[in-house]
Amino acid sequence: MAGRRRAAGPAAFDSLYTRYVDRVYSYLRSRADNDEDAADLTQQVFLQALDGLPRYQNRGLPFAAWLLSIARNLAINFHKGSRRPMPWDLLPEALQASGDDDVGGRAARGDLIDTLFAHLDPHARELLLLRFGADLTVAEIALVIGKSEAATRMRLIRTLRTLRENYHDEF
Repeated sequence: MAGRRRAAGPAAFDSLYTRYVDRVYSYLRSRADNDEDAADLTQQVFLQALDGLPRYQNRGLPFAAWLLSIARNLAINFHKGSRRPMPWDLLPEALQASGDDDVGGRAARGDLIDTLFAHLDPHARELLLLRFGADLTVAEIALVIGKSEAATRMRLIRTLRTLRENYHDEF
């Protein structure tokens, strides 16, 4: 599909944008401090993608993974050296406690998730964001971060196991 869009030019890029914008924004929102920064970064991703589309070569890399590689690099540059807490409401429901929907309960869970993410190294946080925030498969994550699928799967399993073992009583 991206190859056809490349040949058709910028006018046909809108269908790629429509197809992937929510996924890219969701990932960047989990990395940005606010909606405005996430929207700005999303716009930059698609501008870079539009500029790079003539050079895009499908080498088994899904187009979404290529876009999220651009997004990841922009987010890294945007937050060089920043270790921000993860907003709890942007995490998947699987990592959130269920039942308690009042504001106080959400704030307590938010504090817990901030604590969980503060104890993870940046690579582990990135894996969780790509897997649950951007809803990528392990194979797609491996392509985005430039690691083998086996290494990516093992790191993700270890990260989730560590969270489960260290904080299982909290959830």
